This record gives sequence, C-alpha cells and structure tokens, in this order.
Amino acid sequence: MGATGLIGLGLLSKRALLDRLNQLTSGSIPGSVYGANFKRGHHLLLKNLHSKPSRTKRVKVAIVGGGVSGLSCAYHLKKYCPHFKEEDVILFELEDHLGGNAHSQGTTAPWGAHYLPLPNPENHELLEFLRDSKILIKNSKGVETFDPFMMVAAPQERLFIHGRFQEGLLPKQGLPKEERKTSESEFKRFFSWTKELTHTKGRDGRYLFDIPMERSSQDSQWREIDNLSFKEYLTQKGFKSESLHWYTNYCCRDDYGTTSSEISAWAGMHYFCARRPKPLPGLDQNPNEVFLTWPEGNAFLVKKLKEKTPYQSLSKMMCTEVAQDHLKVFDFEKKETIQVKADHIVLAVPQFIQKHLAKISPKESAFQYTPWMVANLKIKWDEDLAKVLAWDNVNYHGKGLGFIVSHHQSLKATHRETTLTYYWPLTHSAPHDARKWALGREHRNWTEDILKDLEPMIFDLRDRLIKIDVWPWGHAMVSPTPGFMFQKRLSTFELAPSVISAHSDMSGLSLFEEAFYRGEQAALQIKERSSS
Repeated sequence: MGATGLIGLGLLSKRALLDRLNQLTSGSIPGSVYGANFKRGHHLLLKNLHSKPSRTKRVKVAIVGGGVSGLSCAYHLKKYCPHFKEEDVILFELEDHLGGNAHSQGTTAPWGAHYLPLPNPENHELLEFLRDSKILIKNSKGVETFDPFMMVAAPQERLFIHGRFQEGLLPKQGLPKEERKTSESEFKRFFSWTKELTHTKGRDGRYLFDIPMERSSQDSQWREIDNLSFKEYLTQKGFKSESLHWYTNYCCRDDYGTTSSEISAWAGMHYFCARRPKPLPGLDQNPNEVFLTWPEGNAFLVKKLKEKTPYQSLSKMMCTEVAQDHLKVFDFEKKETIQVKADHIVLAVPQFIQKHLAKISPKESAFQYTPWMVANLKIKWDEDLAKVLAWDNVNYHGKGLGFIVSHHQSLKATHRETTLTYYWPLTHSAPHDARKWALGREHRNWTEDILKDLEPMIFDLRDRLIKIDVWPWGHAMVSPTPGFMFQKRLSTFELAPSVISAHSDMSGLSLFEEAFYRGEQAALQIKERSSS
C-alpha cells in the first residue's frame, strides 16, 4: 500500500494503551492493534502543515510512495537509466517502513500479501527480477527452475467443512447427495471451460486474459462481460451449484477483497484464466497450483527490490503538493516542509490519495477500496497440529478466509511456537461503512471475532494462544466492480506532463505483478523522456 494508507486505519497510541489496560484488568488475551499511520495522513486532509518550504532540493526523479510500484520504478530506473547517479533519484514514504500492503511483522509473519503465483513465460521483466533475486535458479542439471525451498510444500490447502478438515478447497465433505453430484459435474465443466479460455486468443491475437492485464485482448466481445457481476455471469452460463458459487466467491474475496456478486465478471474470469506458467522440471504438479512464499510473505520480495535499488528512500515523509516541476513534502521527524524540484515525478500512490494533492485537477473518482483485517496469532505448536494443518487453512463457515501457517517453509524439524496469519476481508457492509466500523473497534472486539472463526478449526486454541496482534487496512485494495475495468478505471486524474501515475490500482487488480509492471512502465517512460 505504501503511501496508500494515508487515510486508512492507523496506529492509535491511546487505543493501544486502553487495550493493554483492559488486558491487565480483565485477563484478556495479550496483543495490540496496529495499522497504517492515519494521524499523519489526516494532515493532508486538514492542510494544517507549514506550506512555506524551509529549503529546496533538486533531483532528476522524485518517487512518491514506497510500496511495490514505487520500489519497482526505482529498481528499473537503475537498469533503464544507468547514467543516473545515486543522488539523482529519491523515494518518499509516509510510513516508517517500505512495502505497502506487502508489509510484515519482522521476518516471522506477513501483515498483508503473502505469496506469488508462478509468472507466465511472457512476463520477462518479472522473471528477470526473480532471476536477479536468486528465486529463479538453475538446478544441478543446469535447467532453470524456482528455488524449491520457496515453493509451497505439501500439505498445501485444506478446507474445514461440517466439523472436519478435507484436502483441497473444493467443498466435498458432508454435502447432500444431490448437491455433491451437481457440484462434481459443474466443477468439471467450470475448470474445463476456464482452461480452454486460458489458452484462447481474441481477434487481436492477444490472450483473452493476461498478466499484466494491459496485455489482455481488447476484443469487445470479452470486454462487454465487464458490465456484469461475476456471479451473474456464472449464473447465465448455467452454473447453479452452491459449492461452486461458494468457491468462486471465496476466490474473489481472497484476491479482490470483494464478493463475486460485487466484482466485474471480467475480473472474475481473469482470476481463473490469466495464468499460464511453464511446467517445472521434475515436478508433476500443475504449475498453476505452485506458489512462491516466505515466512514474512511478500515483504521478502520488497526486501529484494530495496537491495537492488541504489537510490535513497526516506520514510516519515508526506507529499502535500504536486505541480509541473516540483513537489512539497513534509518531514514528520524534522517538522519541516521541503520543496523538491524534479524533472520527473512518479506518483506511486492510489487514486484516492492523488485527488488530495493540491495541484491535480480531480474528476469524480470511480475507484473504490476495500478494507481488510489481518491478525497474527502467536501460538504454542506441537505434532498434533502439524498432522492436521496445511499451509493455507480455510473455514467454509467462517467470516474470514482462514489462516496460513508462517513456519510452513521452515526446514526446522520441530517448532514449539509459530504464528498463524488470519485474513478477513470486511465485505459485510459497504466499504465506507466497514472502514468506520473497523476504526471504532478495540483489540478485544477483534479477538472475539477471530476466536469465533478459528476455535472450531483448533478446539484448544485459547489454551495455545500467546498473543494476537491485529492490523486493520482501511484501503487495502482497489475493487474491480462491474463496469470498472474498461470504463470507470480509465477516468483517472489529469496530471501535469512531467508527472507519471504508477500504482496497481491503475490496473484495477491489487496484485504484486501489476504493481511491479506499473513501476516498470513508469521507469520506461522516464527513459524515453530522458533520451528525447
């Protein structure tokens, strides 16, 4: 999220103090509520910062936002503009850390995005980064493959349904006879259909669905389904199984933070039809079912981007104004406003932030953002749990999506403690209402809901708990609602010629690949402008 959390939920020191007092007096479960620093961000809305700069700094490129897209821009500038010196590029980030919603709780657990599917073979830029980061390596036979210690190990996914765990996420266990028969038939037809579309090209010669999404076919026949909801589209195609609709709705909530009845059918189909990774040497597993992951989630990838970037990045710095050839940033540590003169300005922040930057002419924005809550549960671990749990553990009956086991990739034979990372997209009400609801909650409120969801899966969870830390994301990701991908998404803000917008919400899909692509495209524009 980078600077996207400006107006999200924040680290409330008063609330944290109240939570700790409640724990001491009531014997409740220890832990804290964290989050993006909304107090800093609200200064942008209140416009109560000192507007007169105390000094001026000159650079060639100023990047606003230290999430994946901003870091990707800096990473690619090193490659595309080797003539830039280290002092020629500077990145500003509001938070204390880089990474946006790929942030983590140290190296033990993610606070957001936690895995990366295998890239398509045509996604050369991303594959080169993975190669550069020694994630894509050569095996003993000299054949290129992915580091096996970074690929999710078995058991990968389990679904808790009707009181028991089953292998895989397609509901099977405990279904009525008729529903089981219908779901088996419809799942077979659905996956056969989506597999065929995965390799189908439109009249323009492009794949119907691709990653990055800008490389997808522009065939009008398929663009039209953007006006339908995904659930509506599946119903029109004759899919009636309750199990199939549960599964597709789960996938939409997992990737988009929004239900299948509230997202574009094009976005829903993109989820199932846009990935065509190559089979891995020596591995019989379907490459679409192979994921790259790390204990800290995608913060591992953020670290790799930063390691490969020679330029300076400054945290606790908020952009307050963007103009043709300069921007103003407020330094929260030094309490001063700095004017930054720049040949190129990259706004690696979402649209809801851009509209508050004074020198940009805002239009009525169609961009909506969904709130999430992520919790890290530190628990006592033993062989009993190891036999039952997989990497990803989903509750068919739960409010949230379930949880991942952070040490799943660890080579350590035994663990006495581990962290479970629980994900809950707040789809129970409209995004604005859900944000307001989440902002008013305390640690004990979140804890009660988390335990209700997870205790059926781990009956002795309370006895195992050491602490629960919570991170609500107010604007976690953009929502690809019906009509958004090919109509509303294109109505972005008017920027000065020297200003480049670079953020995953420009794709309508909050994916690492899209953020990486948008940053790369911004660097490419700077290269072209610099050489002209």
